[in-house]
Amino acid sequence: PGWVLDNKGVSSVVLRRDGVQVASLPVTTQRPDVCLRYPGYTMCDKVGFEGDIAVGSWSPCPHLLEVAATDTDGNVRVIARTRVFVDGAPG
Repeated sequence: PGWVLDNKGVSSVVLRRDGVQVASLPVTTQRPDVCLRYPGYTMCDKVGFEGDIAVGSWSPCPHLLEVAATDTDGNVRVIARTRVFVDGAPG
């Protein structure tokens, strides 16, 4: 699970694969660890997000995964990025 904070509030978090949105990640998870670290953040309660994705239909090659957050002003920022490799061997 991840977490996100913004001084104006967060309107959405999405997961993108190779630049295309593949999942919406609702910001509905309580993260008391984050709230303890940022005690001045007034919107702190449910600042965590998580989700599952199926990779079985992805092509066997490297893919770029990004988590992007949009604030209530419409500003978008990539808050996490990683490359994943999908094995082409039959399962």
